[in-house]
Amino acid sequence: MFSRTRDYIAAFSVLNKKRFGVRMDVTLSESELLDNDALNFAGESNYAPFPLFRNPHIHTIYARFAREVVNFNVQHQTIELPDGDILETGWVRNGSKKLLILVHGLEGRADAPYMRSTGKIFHSFGWDVLTWSFRGCGLQPNRQLRSYNSGYTGDLSHLIEMNKDHYDEIVLVGFSVGGNLCLKYLGEAPEKVPASVKGAVAISSPIDLGQTADELKKGINKIYLAYFLKSFKDKLTIKRQIYPDAFGSDFFRAIRDFEDYDNRFTAPWFDYRNAREYWEDASCERFLDKIRKPVLFLTAEDDTFFRGANLPKGTARQNEYLHIDAVPRGGHVGFFKGFRASSSWMELRALSFLESIRKGAGNL
Repeated sequence: MFSRTRDYIAAFSVLNKKRFGVRMDVTLSESELLDNDALNFAGESNYAPFPLFRNPHIHTIYARFAREVVNFNVQHQTIELPDGDILETGWVRNGSKKLLILVHGLEGRADAPYMRSTGKIFHSFGWDVLTWSFRGCGLQPNRQLRSYNSGYTGDLSHLIEMNKDHYDEIVLVGFSVGGNLCLKYLGEAPEKVPASVKGAVAISSPIDLGQTADELKKGINKIYLAYFLKSFKDKLTIKRQIYPDAFGSDFFRAIRDFEDYDNRFTAPWFDYRNAREYWEDASCERFLDKIRKPVLFLTAEDDTFFRGANLPKGTARQNEYLHIDAVPRGGHVGFFKGFRASSSWMELRALSFLESIRKGAGNL
């Protein structure tokens, strides 16, 4: 199984070099958006993947390793935070009064391919775009010993507060744990969410971090776990050079999964007793019924990070602001129809939902 996966990655790397991935000129007209057969303003979508992508692992691996980076140049800005730390941000401005804030996934960063692609499509529709990297995920280490956690909404809130008076409309699009962050932000203190925040889209987002952590210890999912753990270790190796007294020589010994990592690092950094307490507190699931802004929860039923245990259908029936679009196949942050940018469907679905909010569509 693992050797086949390595073959998939190698094959997709060849495809990438041959430019079968996302094309470099992602632009859409409004008529193209509305006519796209993957979009349906009236409810669930009729999305179907390219036949090869019916295997969720191939779909997920292709999306991560083989799609090309679109040409989307941002103006970089490092901002100072109230606690003395920094955030790396990137701006693309149209002089618009509407702003998209993008939130990346675990161990991603502001210039991840899916962030660039989504930003460029929204920009072509007249949106200003703000991307940002979680603490420690940018081009330079953050200043503090601790970096980020998957439920800490303080930095997202800070960015929104900085910009709420400059824009009439602000929307959020979050990927994977970035979607968890967006949903938690909207639900944990809904009365404090500025009026200029109009809605959000959460793509391939966990709602129960503990359940997701447990799934990633199983079977072929271990390849994703290994990828994330290597990224953690690489960053901690750099951080150890800055804070040598905070790490012993065996600082990453016996770290086999997310529970080991979060028990040793995330939990004590953020004053939790252990990983399980952190996951419970950081998960968005218990806040979903409190959300009072229109939200699209876009997910694939074959996403192996969740194994079908990630659909808040009961909450959606009780909360008119929460809309679920669960397609049968899509992998994790995949949703490709083929090897071309026009088939990178999740960005279009997010745009269609948020544009429908702007236009006051009665049925999302």
